[in-house]
Amino acid sequence: MIFSIEGIIIITFLIGMVLMGFIINKKVKDLDDYLVGGRNIPTWVITGSLFATFWGGGTILGSAGAAYNGGILETIADPFAAGLALVLIGIFFVSPIRKLKLNSISELYTIRYNEKVSIFASVLMLPTFILWTAVQIIAIGKVLNILLGFSYYYSIVIATVVIIAYTYLGGLLAVVWTETIQMFIILLGLFILLPKSIQAVGGFHVLAEYTPEGFWSFFPKNEGLIGWLTYISAWAGMALGNIPSPDIAQRAFSSKDDKTAKNGSIFAGLLYWIIGFIPIILSLVTITMVEKGAISGEVFNKDSELIIPYLAKMLLNPIGLGIFAGSLMATVMSSASSSIFASAVILSNDIYKYSVESKGNILD
Repeated sequence: MIFSIEGIIIITFLIGMVLMGFIINKKVKDLDDYLVGGRNIPTWVITGSLFATFWGGGTILGSAGAAYNGGILETIADPFAAGLALVLIGIFFVSPIRKLKLNSISELYTIRYNEKVSIFASVLMLPTFILWTAVQIIAIGKVLNILLGFSYYYSIVIATVVIIAYTYLGGLLAVVWTETIQMFIILLGLFILLPKSIQAVGGFHVLAEYTPEGFWSFFPKNEGLIGWLTYISAWAGMALGNIPSPDIAQRAFSSKDDKTAKNGSIFAGLLYWIIGFIPIILSLVTITMVEKGAISGEVFNKDSELIIPYLAKMLLNPIGLGIFAGSLMATVMSSASSSIFASAVILSNDIYKYSVESKGNILD
């Protein structure tokens, strides 16, 4: 499969990401460029970077699987609460923190409290990003194995090397520019698969006919206090829990001005809501196909997150499948590169720098 049309498209995509790292490496002149992109990144790049950062494997694969099992209500946390987080951050938070001219979110804790609180917060954040990166890398292996028959193990190894390479070479500049490119690839892949899927079932009127009762219910019904508490926690956990996220703050620090930081985050949140409906619609396509007997539902009963890869493999020609596989790669790599960079900033700028400075103070 490596030298098939699909394989060549994937290899070209991976090589392109590494080349981007080399090109951007020449533009990185100092630490300010590496950590915060020279604080001169425009709105459309901030929008693309934030969208791609949030739009991980959990969004496209997880929300489709969740909607397949329980309708739109099961997707409240992602994409809806996650998109709300970007909007809230843009409206209330990015402008004030950008004015502080920080290099990382942990420095904010130093200003507000002290260095010990900052280091403690950094240590707490680090495991989350390491685990999130691992999840994204594993998703890459899963996608390429299902779609193209690539080795699960080698897919993970190669993708990890590529992500680390361009992130290491170009710092935040490489991360935000590759993520913006990846955003366009993500959208291209989804817009290739969506019309093909709707056409395959006979159009929107057929989808409407086979839509399960309550599929589009946005609020809990007849679930009592526990149901409502679960619903509220889904909104609060993602919408409020993401506010102090280091990767979002890093984009605010890198924006060329306050307006850019604010608009970039809000636009990313709005785009996230709009595009977030596509995996949900694709889950409805799958439900319709299963109900009509076009495909067996057994495979989805074992793992409902296979919905979108299965549809792509079933409906797209080799070129379309290669592009869509590349878009799924872009989906996962964008989140992974942000996590890796956030981890690197926490380790180097916050934890290591603090330990060195503390050691220097002791010696003095």
